[in-house]
Amino acid sequence: MVDLVKDVCTITTLSPQVIASVLKAARLCIGHAVCEGVASDEEQIEFDTGLGTLTILCTDNGQKYRFVPSKQLSKDVKLGAEDNQSALVNAADDALTRRITNTYKEFL
Repeated sequence: MVDLVKDVCTITTLSPQVIASVLKAARLCIGHAVCEGVASDEEQIEFDTGLGTLTILCTDNGQKYRFVPSKQLSKDVKLGAEDNQSALVNAADDALTRRITNTYKEFL
């Protein structure tokens, strides 16, 4: 299994503690929204996670979850799965190219 938190920490230089704090806040917000939704007799609560839409269906039989990826996540996954390209590597290459180009422009 890929450790997404570890990978995000590595490429952003954010500490695992910061990421853990953000994820804890997100979990608490989700739990609170579900609590409010159930109190308002809503069976289905939707969340924009930043990566896609998480839908939680709350019934007497329990909870069911559904995740629909965002357009950008779908695009990045398709790029890796079908084109054997990494959106992460492409972004790093683009950033490096911009940095070199800007440095070159400063010298001229």
